[in-house]
Amino acid sequence: MKYILTLCLPLVILTCAAQDLIPKKDESTGLMGYKDNANSWHILPYYEEAQYFTDGLALVKKNDLYGVINTKNELVIPLAYKIISYPAEAIYLAEDINGKYGFFDQLGNKITEFEYDNANSFSSGLAAVCKKGLWGFINNKGKMVIPLQFDGASTDSEWADLFGALDFGYNFSDNYAVVSKDGYAGVIDKTGAVIIPFEFETLEVDANKNVIAEKCEEQSTYCGYGLIDLSGKVILPFNYSHIEFSSGVYRLFQGSSMDELFEFPEGGYMGLANSAGVVIAPCIFDNAEYSPIDDIFDGFNTGRFKQTSLKEGLINISKNEKWGYLNEQGKVAIPFQFESATSFNNDSAEVTLNGQKIFINKSVQCLKNCPEYLNITVAVSSAEITALSNSTLNTFMQFILEDEPLLDDASFETEQQQIYNDLQEDLDWIMLYGNDQEVALAKMIKLITVNTLAAYAGKKSLWDAYQILLPVRSIVEGFSSSYFPISFSYKGNNRYYEYDKAFLPEKEYFYGLMAECEYKLSMPQATADIRKAIESKTIISEKAFFVGLLLDYKKQQKQYDAEMLTLSNQLLSTYEGLSTADRDWLNKNNVWNANQPAAIEAAYTSNNKEKIGPSFYQTAYPIYRRMGDNDNADYLQKKLYDTGYDDVNFLWEMGSVAQAKSDKIWGADIANKLSIKLAADDCSGHQKLAEYYLWLDNNAQAKFFKSKADECENAKQKIQEKADKEAKRNNRRYTNSYSVNPGIYIGADVFPMLSTVKGHRDFGVCMDIVGRKMAHEFYYEIINKNRDLMSDLSKSEINTDGYDVRWDGYNAHYALKYYTNDDPTVSYVGLLARYRSKTFEPMVTDVYDANSIFLAEKAVFNPIEKQIELFINYGIMTTKPGFACDMYFGFGPKYSIYSNNSTDYKSDNTYSHPLIESRAATRWGLGMRIGITVGFKIF
Repeated sequence: MKYILTLCLPLVILTCAAQDLIPKKDESTGLMGYKDNANSWHILPYYEEAQYFTDGLALVKKNDLYGVINTKNELVIPLAYKIISYPAEAIYLAEDINGKYGFFDQLGNKITEFEYDNANSFSSGLAAVCKKGLWGFINNKGKMVIPLQFDGASTDSEWADLFGALDFGYNFSDNYAVVSKDGYAGVIDKTGAVIIPFEFETLEVDANKNVIAEKCEEQSTYCGYGLIDLSGKVILPFNYSHIEFSSGVYRLFQGSSMDELFEFPEGGYMGLANSAGVVIAPCIFDNAEYSPIDDIFDGFNTGRFKQTSLKEGLINISKNEKWGYLNEQGKVAIPFQFESATSFNNDSAEVTLNGQKIFINKSVQCLKNCPEYLNITVAVSSAEITALSNSTLNTFMQFILEDEPLLDDASFETEQQQIYNDLQEDLDWIMLYGNDQEVALAKMIKLITVNTLAAYAGKKSLWDAYQILLPVRSIVEGFSSSYFPISFSYKGNNRYYEYDKAFLPEKEYFYGLMAECEYKLSMPQATADIRKAIESKTIISEKAFFVGLLLDYKKQQKQYDAEMLTLSNQLLSTYEGLSTADRDWLNKNNVWNANQPAAIEAAYTSNNKEKIGPSFYQTAYPIYRRMGDNDNADYLQKKLYDTGYDDVNFLWEMGSVAQAKSDKIWGADIANKLSIKLAADDCSGHQKLAEYYLWLDNNAQAKFFKSKADECENAKQKIQEKADKEAKRNNRRYTNSYSVNPGIYIGADVFPMLSTVKGHRDFGVCMDIVGRKMAHEFYYEIINKNRDLMSDLSKSEINTDGYDVRWDGYNAHYALKYYTNDDPTVSYVGLLARYRSKTFEPMVTDVYDANSIFLAEKAVFNPIEKQIELFINYGIMTTKPGFACDMYFGFGPKYSIYSNNSTDYKSDNTYSHPLIESRAATRWGLGMRIGITVGFKIF
């Protein structure tokens, strides 16, 4: 477990008393005191050390012990402590002569006793304290607010001695602190709640309030850096060898190692992400060497840093040992042409061009030390880049489409290597300056050519191959299907690269090459890339090859863990499906023999105290059996038996093996286990065991289990008979309780029976033939002296007041109901067809001649109306034994046919009664019905 060491040099604000007391040394005695503005001794030289006054208090040292005095030279804190820190949040941290730590306020009052083995100064209202190796946090009253529970914080005694600082332990910044538990780093808030779980090797909260995290792969020695926020959300994946945040940008390193003294990344390649964690430049740039100490002093003196940083909107960075500037979007702002370049300060930067140090502004104009002849490239035109892109593409396409087939095997490698090498700088140039389409195409060609160059280089030097591949990693990881298809024109023909046909195979090839290099170089990140190769490979034999490499690598690293067993079985299951040629290829590459389950089992057992669980053998031996390798199958099957695995089917299988080998001693052991494991109702098992004991010449046991088999069969038969009876009973119970029991339901319509008109009452009855899924309803209703309002029968413009009429009639309908569920109360939907007959009471009315104003006669009319209705019918029905109920609602169109005893009531004669005057012979309308029927289910 490593921890981030944050060195905090205290910033002392010199707020002197009214006398402006300054610590001075008496040269004659070598002791220190304080002089005022008149250079007179205000406090006589008495102390071995004397610090400046802060808020009227100063640290002093006498007889190798520290204390605190005020401006009157009164001891606020006695001269009794080995170390006293500068006050943090108006509180002093001190170490007594016994090596214990405690705290004082500025009045000299003890906030805590000197009881802690270690402690840290206050920050954000809390201070970390340590007792018996565990750390917690106290508040400024000395109360423990976060219990002692965390691992020891990182300290470095040499640094502490050098700077005299105590705060190398935990401390809060705002509302969070990085702490460690069980060897892993996490983040907590001021209540002690875990914000980021304890699963990281290192965590460093940067000035941007994000967290640079180091995380190791599970069951692997590979550790990578990524970026997360304070909620634990991953901003940048853990694909980097190091990450730093400085001057507004994240520097992303791949393939770098850390300097042991100053902890800065050396070698490899560098990319950039902005303050939001968005990658603006892939890891294709030089990790230029620099001295951190030089940078510190350069920064103090000039504000210029040699290292890459974002200043005034531009980022100084190096590519192919030439420096230039990117803007905040990662695009080239000033072309790469300088031997060195500092960051900008007040629109000025120092660069080296052709060995001459000059100063330029952001418009690339020379400001200082300008030579007589100066040739600075201000910008690269898009036309130049397009021309370069087309030239590069033509060279590449011509080779792979035309020249390659013409080359013989001997010249092909040399020719291709030279051409592909020559393309690299042009491809880098296009990626830096080109438009999106040109950049995407350059990246695709870069991946193809680098894969080829690395494959050739790997024949002589794996390290050279690895160095060729490394800069392409960020291209591979940053590419996505959104870039495709990549279209281009070659010799007037439109062509394109497809994502699945061009990029994915090259990505697969890249990870294969990278993984093989790292494996053979025993690099710590090998496991991560071998896993990526396994994931990306689509050819089964190649996937098996890399599974074998991962197994072998884990053995080299002595990682004898459960994953080895899983991988071995994965290799075995893959091997089963391979052709003979593929198997021979794996054998030739030493992937198969040393990684077979039996070999892995032996290696695992010799390096682990824990026994292998049954699942490993359980997976492996059936595959060997199918492959016809009975020796390995028998070996692993016996191993599974030895684990105590006692599945009944497995025991029967082992019994067959014992019989085949005529091993009756082993067979007896298996039989004893079976006698215990057999279920009481396994009649055939008892019969089979009886026969097995006959083979073992154990007639007594054979007879015993034969009788158990007979008893079991008899018991099973009785149980079956009982179950049959219960099923019949349940079926009857189901029939009686089912919500829509089939049968016939006769009921009465409640609403007509409850309605009364001048002593007359309607009456409606229905009969439902009820099935499991549907019902058929037949309904008849007698209508006795009902009333119709004339406003419902006449034209709206005719006054019908006082012209209400009465009528007798009947309704008859048929409804088909489909049940929509089988709940206790069943809903249904269906169609209803109804026929209604209305016979109106006789109407006496005056009949006038259309051509005369005189009364002609009085006439009596007997109107009749027939209605045909078709409704969509909804309802809920319940039928129980002896009772039934149906609530319904329906609506739909209706068609009316009207007539009376006059054949010429629509002639020129005028009838004064509105019903006769305005009634049409036929008409359409909309009808509705709602109600409830209650009755009995008769059977």
